[in-house]
Amino acid sequence: MRTKFDKYVKKLGPSYIIRHNNIRKFVLAGKSHFTVVNTKTKNHFRFFIIRPKDLGPWFVWAANNKNKYCFLGTIFPRANVTEYKYGIRNSKFLKDSLINKSFDYLWKKILFNSLPNSIVFYRDVRCGRCGQRLTNPKSIKAGFGPYCLNILRKEWKDKKERYA
Repeated sequence: MRTKFDKYVKKLGPSYIIRHNNIRKFVLAGKSHFTVVNTKTKNHFRFFIIRPKDLGPWFVWAANNKNKYCFLGTIFPRANVTEYKYGIRNSKFLKDSLINKSFDYLWKKILFNSLPNSIVFYRDVRCGRCGQRLTNPKSIKAGFGPYCLNILRKEWKDKKERYA
């Protein structure tokens, strides 16, 4: 018998899965919408991470029970590492809430490329950098529009050369 969860995962489809080695790049691109599904516990959470300025922090928003995005916390850039902090004053979620603990756990696993196979990331049909809806099949598969993908390739190349 199919559950509501199984129908939800089937609706997302395999073409929207982000491979584990690309998750960090997608999440930190600028305006990424994604869903995280734990196939063991059958929990799923929706997140939206935005970076308003190129050198500033990323703001993490999470969908609540009413499917409205609420502020969750902030990701601060620090040298070669990024650090997640729960938004004490502005968050609508409690510090001990399942969604905050889940994102904190996910972020640590993303940083060290140690995500378990039971965790699956699904992206939205929006560009991970600018947030615009994607219509071209190649762009949908990549997760970025052609203009943004070219910009990100240059940025990734520069970072590789800088830290090599």
